[in-house]
Amino acid sequence: MKIYIESILKRNSMKYSIIVLFISMSLCLQAQNPNWTVNENNYEHTMTFVAFLNIDGTELSSTNDELAVFVGTEIRGVTNLVYVSSVDRYLAYLTAFSNTNGETLSFKVYDSQNDNVRDITTTEIFQINSHMGDVFQAVSVSDPVLSNSADILTFEFDGVIAIDNVLSDGVITIAVDQSQDVTALTPVFTTSVGSQLFLGTIEQISGSTNQNFTNTITYRVRSEDNSVLKDWTIIVNRVDTDLQYFRKDATCYENGAIRIETTESFTVPVELLFNNTLVSSQFFANGQVLFNGLEANIYQVRIGSIVKNIEVNLRTN
Repeated sequence: MKIYIESILKRNSMKYSIIVLFISMSLCLQAQNPNWTVNENNYEHTMTFVAFLNIDGTELSSTNDELAVFVGTEIRGVTNLVYVSSVDRYLAYLTAFSNTNGETLSFKVYDSQNDNVRDITTTEIFQINSHMGDVFQAVSVSDPVLSNSADILTFEFDGVIAIDNVLSDGVITIAVDQSQDVTALTPVFTTSVGSQLFLGTIEQISGSTNQNFTNTITYRVRSEDNSVLKDWTIIVNRVDTDLQYFRKDATCYENGAIRIETTESFTVPVELLFNNTLVSSQFFANGQVLFNGLEANIYQVRIGSIVKNIEVNLRTN
């Protein structure tokens, strides 16, 4: 009798566990869908968006992720992400509905992987029949807000030491020696946080692609939030360095000197080395650099990619 009762209790306990598990799974499935819906027939006008979704620095990439637009607490549009192969990205094609111009649109994102809804702080103003974003420059719907900076911070070439490298707003001018082949240079660069460099619509990866710089090339930098697309022009000049070297030998009572003169306007430093160790570094001032107090030795003068050996002798008379 005791064994029979224990068997019944075990079966009932198992049934109870299965029921609890079923209820838990049902609740989980319900939580995975915010059940956003909108009655499009209630509205006369539309505004459309192509957007990407970013939560905590991670771009969402599931067709279960959703973007919804609201006016106050009233939902005015909802859509799932779709994969767009031409840009290898998941984008939201969102239609917002309204009956009047000028309403403030707010956004919510459903992150299916983490099963939560995130309120987005940025807003847009409803404009009848207007459109924002495209597959290349989609609207950023993100929390926290992403950077809108689109700058090249550094730009050089792998294995090439430039004689001059001047970076100004939107233009980078690089001078290399006239002997340098510029038909197959490999750019090495850094850009603003989260931004990307493009040639046309093809993303460029630092240090990975050869490019012919015989003529001027214009790249585009797209900001992390996609809102800014800035042109950057790269000019590579092959120059006759027109360098003149002068040497003053050392004596028993006075050390020697090396002077370098040029008619060019170089911004790179002139480095003096001994046994491949940097001794001194200076910049041209009025077309001249002077290294004083040199003992008798063989020195290397390095200006960008140009290296010249200069011997300072010891005169005994």
